[in-house]
Amino acid sequence: MLTKSQIMFRIRRIHDDARPVDQNAIEQVKAIMKSHFSTLSEENGKMLGELRLPLLVVQEGGYRTRSLGINALSFFKGLYKQYESPIS
Repeated sequence: MLTKSQIMFRIRRIHDDARPVDQNAIEQVKAIMKSHFSTLSEENGKMLGELRLPLLVVQEGGYRTRSLGINALSFFKGLYKQYESPIS
């Protein structure tokens, strides 16, 4: 699994090589975002769940609604899995 910085490096590398109208580069960035950020959302949820503290999650506006549901679901899955797992 790629780290967040490795993903951002790949996106920057594609962006640096692309002209603004290069649809191929745009599609590459979209593919990277789809394939990696939902798993990062789950990892972020797991990190918070490890704290085992009371938690209030607030959703502010301004997000892309097409990907919000998938990312929110991934985040809450990770949070639940880690928070409900036995303490080791």
